Amino acid sequence: MIPGPNDERNLILRAGSDAKLLQNCKATLFGAGALGGHVALALSQSGIGTLRIVDPDSMLPGNVARHVAGRQSVGLKKVYAVRALIEERAPWTKTLNFPEKPRSREEIWRRIRKSDIAIDSTGNGALANALGYIDEKEKKPVVSGALYRGGAVGRVRRYALFPDVDQPIHRREESRRYPANLRRGLRFANSPSRG
Repeated sequence: MIPGPNDERNLILRAGSDAKLLQNCKATLFGAGALGGHVALALSQSGIGTLRIVDPDSMLPGNVARHVAGRQSVGLKKVYAVRALIEERAPWTKTLNFPEKPRSREEIWRRIRKSDIAIDSTGNGALANALGYIDEKEKKPVVSGALYRGGAVGRVRRYALFPDVDQPIHRREESRRYPANLRRGLRFANSPSRG
């Protein structure tokens, strides 16, 4: 082992040039699975000050193939498995865990109202739509992403980061919500090769 400074002050300096700015930022992340776990870890390692993680699911043996947490986390709630990694790698991030599934816009709003941004990594269309309505009403920036089976990124969309351009999903034309050519391309990309 090579000795070197590993105190919090020195580690945050290595987090990157945006770490100082992000130390005062708060984010709420819905979903701590294959995509959300990586997002949570990346945000914390970049220097974010507070991260609220919302996910009711527990780690299953099949999750460890794509999840940031390993086999030792099987049986834990995903929010706690991710929090343990954040505490180890980015101790400057205050992590608040909510092992629950918000069932109404009011519950979702309670989780995001104190945050600077909301991130949806669940792949749940109902949650994405609810966040779109909240974004429209409260002007809270939202980013949403989802994985398709096989690990391909299915979609990434932002809602109000740039209000002149962005639109919540429920305001988009049906053809622009989930472009058919993207769905076809991902099915083709994930199909077994022939030849």
